[in-house]
Amino acid sequence: MRATALAGPALLLAGGALLAVAVESGAAQVGLFVVVPFVIGSSPLLALGILLLVLGVFLLPWTFAAVATEEPRPSGVAREGPASGIARSGGVVLVGPVPIFFGGWRAPSRRAYWLAVAVGSVCLVLFVVAWWLAVFA
Repeated sequence: MRATALAGPALLLAGGALLAVAVESGAAQVGLFVVVPFVIGSSPLLALGILLLVLGVFLLPWTFAAVATEEPRPSGVAREGPASGIARSGGVVLVGPVPIFFGGWRAPSRRAYWLAVAVGSVCLVLFVVAWWLAVFA
C-alpha cells in the first residue's frame, strides 16, 4: 500500500487526538444535539484538529481505492475504467463502526471492508473518549 493511501486514516487519527487534547485541556467542549455531536471552543489546537479531520475525511476515498486496486485480477477479465469505456462510481458511509458500501463499491474486497470497519471503530472510540472527558473531567 502506498504511503499516500495511509494519509486519510493518519489525518483522522491526528485530528481526533488533537480534539481529545483540546477537550482535556478545557479549550473545547463536546456536546450532543439529538444525534449530532458538536465541539465548541476557540483554541488553535481545536481548529487544527478539525482541519485535520476534514482533510482526513476527504482523503478516505483514495485509501479505499488503493486497497481495492491491490487485488490481482484474473487474466481473462477485462479491465474496467477509462480505457474500457466503463465508468464506475461508488462510496462508503460509516454509521459508527459499520461501513455501508454503495454504487461501484457495493462488493468491496475483504481488506477494504475491514479497513473501513477499523476507521469507523477508531472514530467512534475517539468520539466516546472525547465525550467522556468533557462530561466527567
